[in-house]
Amino acid sequence: MNTTIKSLAMVAVALFAGFGSASAQEESADEGVELTKDMFHVWDGLTKDAMPTDEHVYMEWNVGAENPSAPGSVILGTSTVAEKIYADLSDYHYMVVYGEGSTNDKGEVAMPRFMFNRTVKDGQQANGGMIEINNKAFDKNTGAIVLDLKKDLVRTVPGEEPAADDFAHLVTIKASWGGTILISSIYLYNTLPEDLGGGATGIKNVNVANDAVVATFNAAGAKVAANAKGLVIKKFQNGKVVKVMNK
Repeated sequence: MNTTIKSLAMVAVALFAGFGSASAQEESADEGVELTKDMFHVWDGLTKDAMPTDEHVYMEWNVGAENPSAPGSVILGTSTVAEKIYADLSDYHYMVVYGEGSTNDKGEVAMPRFMFNRTVKDGQQANGGMIEINNKAFDKNTGAIVLDLKKDLVRTVPGEEPAADDFAHLVTIKASWGGTILISSIYLYNTLPEDLGGGATGIKNVNVANDAVVATFNAAGAKVAANAKGLVIKKFQNGKVVKVMNK
């Protein structure tokens, strides 16, 4: 695997020598785990001690779909946000969601609705029965939304101080009513890739924080989407170049 990455890196350096120098690092030990449909189960409970059952899971899965999900529709999970159907992500620190939201004529960008830890039937964020995150937009440079599963899952029980849950059960993701959402992939990490602000990375050469990406290319020199998988070369506004391995 490392040999392949280094070979690709050499090609990239040759193709983009005019953009600036680059140096390869070893592939991160934490490559991340892709969230898949088979990680969802019907569980026998709603807390961190719950166990999966062998019941058949009836749910929707539109991650990686060719067309965006319509406003208000289910991207993954169930339309009723069935509390006993979920993926237990408690062993991971971060969930990284790659995709994009539509923009309306007012310039407002659609954001997904992430629903976690529904501990009572029909529970909502307002009554402390569920955790919903609906205020995160896809980053325009990385195409990602990063959720910290240890800090962002804050439960608001009336009359109590808000507090983060010590478990992470992903129940459902829906498109907001404000526009369409396309989610291409979801990855789980314990250490974030460096291009997302963490300490792990595939390949990266310089710190170019606070500078805008103007173009993203693959190792063959073709222009690609910012979240394209594999070795990509990001050219920044200041002329610097960063090579990263998108998982």
